[in-house]
Amino acid sequence: MDGASRLFDVGDLSFVRVRVSLTDEMLSRIQEGQTAQITSEMLPDTTITAQVSRISPFLDENSFSTDAEIDIPNEGNLLRPGMFVNVAVLYGESQQATLIPNSALYEDPGTGAVGVFLASSLGTEIEPDEPRDGFPTELTEPTPVSFQEVDVIAEGRSATGIRGIGQNAWVVALGHDLLNMNLDEAVDARTRALSWERVLGLQELEERDMLIEFMERQQRMAEAERAAQDSSSTSSDSSDA
Repeated sequence: MDGASRLFDVGDLSFVRVRVSLTDEMLSRIQEGQTAQITSEMLPDTTITAQVSRISPFLDENSFSTDAEIDIPNEGNLLRPGMFVNVAVLYGESQQATLIPNSALYEDPGTGAVGVFLASSLGTEIEPDEPRDGFPTELTEPTPVSFQEVDVIAEGRSATGIRGIGQNAWVVALGHDLLNMNLDEAVDARTRALSWERVLGLQELEERDMLIEFMERQQRMAEAERAAQDSSSTSSDSSDA
C-alpha cells in the first residue's frame, strides 16, 4: 500500500440523487418539476415523493435514451449509494390533481364510466386502521357509499392523479366487488379505513400474485405442450415399428 491508495470514501448522505433513464418517447411527456414517487423492495410500505430536478437534452446515439435526475432530501438515510429503486413520474395536462391509489379507480364495464366510490359521510376524525396483535380494527357502522365520475389527469406506477373530488375524501380502494354495481344509487357499506402505505402494500401483493399466477399458467401450458409432443413422438415410433 502506498500514499496514493484509497482507503475509504467520505460522503454526505443527507441529500441523494436518483438517476433515471428516459427513452425518446418518454421525453415528450416528462418535464422538469413533475412529481416523482420512489419506492424500493428494500423499503416496504415507504413511498418517497420528490420532483424531477433536471433532464439531459442529449440522447445516446445507440440507445436513444437520456438521463433524468431527481434530488431527494434523504431523511433517516433511507436511500444508499448503489441502491436500485422504482421511479414513477406523474404526467398529464395539469399538476393540480388529487392523488388516489390505482386500485381505487373503477371503470363500469357496461357504460365505460370511470370514477371512484366515495364514503362522503366519513370525516377527518376517522383514524386509519392500525392492526393490533395481527388483528384488524372493527368495521365502521353502515355508511352511504356512492359512485362519482372523475377525470384522469395523470397516471403513475402506484397512484393516479384525478380531478372531480375534493382533498381528504375517503375513497374505496379495495372490495369493489362487494358493492352494489348500480352506479346511480348509493349503497350502505361497512368500511375500514386504511392508510395510504397499507393500500399501496396490498396493491403490490395483488400485482405479485397476478404475476405468479400468470407464470404458473405459462408453465402448465408449456408442460402440456411437451407432453403432447412426447405422445406424438411415441405414436410415430410405434407406426414405424
